[in-house]
Amino acid sequence: MLVATVVSNASEAGQFAFYLYRNGERIHTQWYSPNPVFRFGINGKAGLYSVLSYLRTPDSTPITKYSNPLFLYPVDYRLGHALKKPRAEECTLILHGQYWKFPSLYYVGQEQQPLFVMLSNRINRSQHSLPAFSRWTWAQQKKFPGHVLCVADPTLELHKDLGLGWYLGTAEHDATDDLAMLIRRFAEGLGIPEGKIIFWGSSGGGFSALALASRIENTTAVAINAQTDIFAYESATDIEKVRRHCFGDKPIKEIQEQYGSRINMVQAWRNNRSSRAILLQNTLDAHHYACHFTSFWESLGGRSEGGATAGGRQYAWLYSDSRGHAPEPEQMIPEIVNLINQESFTASTVMPRTRAVNE
Repeated sequence: MLVATVVSNASEAGQFAFYLYRNGERIHTQWYSPNPVFRFGINGKAGLYSVLSYLRTPDSTPITKYSNPLFLYPVDYRLGHALKKPRAEECTLILHGQYWKFPSLYYVGQEQQPLFVMLSNRINRSQHSLPAFSRWTWAQQKKFPGHVLCVADPTLELHKDLGLGWYLGTAEHDATDDLAMLIRRFAEGLGIPEGKIIFWGSSGGGFSALALASRIENTTAVAINAQTDIFAYESATDIEKVRRHCFGDKPIKEIQEQYGSRINMVQAWRNNRSSRAILLQNTLDAHHYACHFTSFWESLGGRSEGGATAGGRQYAWLYSDSRGHAPEPEQMIPEIVNLINQESFTASTVMPRTRAVNE
C-alpha cells in the first residue's frame, strides 16, 4: 500500500487532490476532498512512483507539491557471462556487481540505437531519499535518442552524511570498476557495441562519466562542469567525508599516491587509447573552470579557446551562464547529441550555437 500525506500550515481548512505516477505515466487520480491522506494499492508492481498533491483553500489558487520518487520492487540483474536483455516494462532494476549493487532506471530505446548512461551528482541528504537519479525525467520524455540507463551511486549508502560519492566505493572495493563491468554486460545484452556507449553527467556525475569512459575503451564521456580531481574540489566538507567513509581515514597524500587514477582524471586518462571526452564548461563557474577543467583539458592537448584537440578525439564547448555551477539546460541536449554523432572532431567543427538559459 502506497500512502502519501499532505502536511500544511494553511490557516483555513482546504481540499486535497492527488495524482499518482508510475515511470512517468499518470495511473490514478484522487479528486478534491477534505482528506489530506492518499492511499493506493500498487500490488507489488515494479516502478518509480511519485505523487503530485494539490492543496486548494477557499481564497487561494491550488498549491502543488511532488513527493520524493519511490523506487519500488526492482528487478534483479546479476553479473555473469552476459546480462539478459531487459523487457520494456522493467524500468526499476538492481544491477548486482561483484561488490556493489546499483539501483537503476531503464528506459528502452530502439534497435541499433546507443546506450546513454546517466550518472548522479551531489544531493542534499536531508531533502532527498536514496536511491537518487539524475536526468530521469528527460529520459521519460525521450530527450535522448537511444536506450537510457540512470544509475544511482551506492557509495552514498556508506553513511547518512554522504551527499557526494563520485561512485568511488571504498579503498578495498572500487565501485566504478564494478559499474564498468556491469555496463559492458548490459550493453552486450542489448546488442550495443562499446562505441555506442555514452556516459553523461554534470559536476560529480561528470567526474564519474570521465572515470567510466577511461576504463572502457572506445566509449564517450559527456562531462558538464565536472570535477576532475576530487581533492581539488572546493567543498572541504565533502572531501573529508569521502576521506573518512570511503578511504578509512587515510591521509590525503597516501590516497593520492595509492589511488591516483581513481581520484584524478588526468591520471585516469593518461593510458586511454580510444575513448572520447566531450567537455561542456561554463566559464562563469570560476572554480570548476580554473581548478578542474583547465588542467584536464590541457592534459588532453586542448587549447584555451576550446574546440577540438589536434587528434580529433576530444572536444570542449565553452559557454557563459550566469547561474555559475549548474547542469546543462535542456536546450543544449540536441547540440550535445550532434557532437556525439560526429566520428571525429576537426578545427573546422563549429562550436554549438545553442545559448545557455541565462547566457
